[in-house]
Amino acid sequence: MVSLAKPLVDISNTVGTTAMNSTQKSGVKRRLGRSSISPFKKPRTSNSPIHCTRMFLLSVMLLSHQVCLLCPPTIRVPKEGFLLDILSRPGEKNYSSNAEKYMFLDESGLNCIGAEAFVHMLACSGALMQYTSREWVTNHYKWVVWKLACYERCHLAKSFGNFLTVSNVLEELKYRYEREVNHGHRSAIKRILEGDASPSSMVVLCISAIRSNCDPNMETSSRAENSGAAKVELTDGWYSVDAVLDALLSKQLASGKLFVGQKLRIWGAALCGWAGPVSPLEVARTVTFRLHINGTYRAHWADRLGFCKNHLVYIRLWYISSRAGKGAGAPLAFNCVKSGGGAVPCTLLGVTRIYPVLYKERLSNGRSVVRSERLESQMVQSYQERCLF
Repeated sequence: MVSLAKPLVDISNTVGTTAMNSTQKSGVKRRLGRSSISPFKKPRTSNSPIHCTRMFLLSVMLLSHQVCLLCPPTIRVPKEGFLLDILSRPGEKNYSSNAEKYMFLDESGLNCIGAEAFVHMLACSGALMQYTSREWVTNHYKWVVWKLACYERCHLAKSFGNFLTVSNVLEELKYRYEREVNHGHRSAIKRILEGDASPSSMVVLCISAIRSNCDPNMETSSRAENSGAAKVELTDGWYSVDAVLDALLSKQLASGKLFVGQKLRIWGAALCGWAGPVSPLEVARTVTFRLHINGTYRAHWADRLGFCKNHLVYIRLWYISSRAGKGAGAPLAFNCVKSGGGAVPCTLLGVTRIYPVLYKERLSNGRSVVRSERLESQMVQSYQERCLF
């Protein structure tokens, strides 16, 4: 047993009212070594959620006739049935492209509420319209709905219908407006596309869609030049970018080892087709990440999306976990390095033996003689003695 020099630190998700000081607020997530809440993580606030009544939703929809869509009688079902149908639809339940088109039903079950309605909801909440454009709201609405729908699928039996609600989506959009507009915080993909961060930095991203899947037996050179190479969509939870896979990663995708919803720890990626700073909402499809298998690892499902703060700390934690028998995905061992899989961002080496210094002398007849350090010193001494006489 190893005795700890310090008492155990409270690692609970929230700070309880009985163990917090006067400067902390109830329900704020504790961050060790930090004096403020870490960005891009939804805090559990103590204030009550906004209750969107029927009259409130109708008043919002009257602001735009485009939002006030009458659902056809063939799909006019209760809220629970509509949500279950969307989440359990074969081949579509895991893809983020469906989240952008998701529509809420009001209490009457007659009117649908989509992304455009939340533009007016944010305006009623005090957001400036110049920052909450339709593209901005649609983008974040897509990722918020996708996240909350995943929560619904994970807790389908216990808390069905408690996550993917109008009030929760509005709270998430207001939180993102507060972080991005008022505080100026930017996610990993936004910083990379705007030229303020290197694409080769270690970052954790999630596969949100599979754009194309080419033949895994295609050669590496032809695959790189082929426009139909395997592509996936990666997201940091706020924005997304397409990524082109190399030959070995394409084989992993074809075999099902890369799938939608999987988190990847990427290190040493390259940004192709990028000419200068560009907004994630205006980026062209030609701007892509180029991933290679030696710098792409499977991340834990609970790893936070975004940049890894300190690579050295991560390597140290990996070493400690490997000594404890838990293992980790990086740094790469020599038997995991793939030929043609790109540069190896990091690996660990152990010195097992130090060989003595050897000296090699090439003779006039073309032959060579290898001597140890002791014999070399003797030959140098005899040569100096001959030079003196």
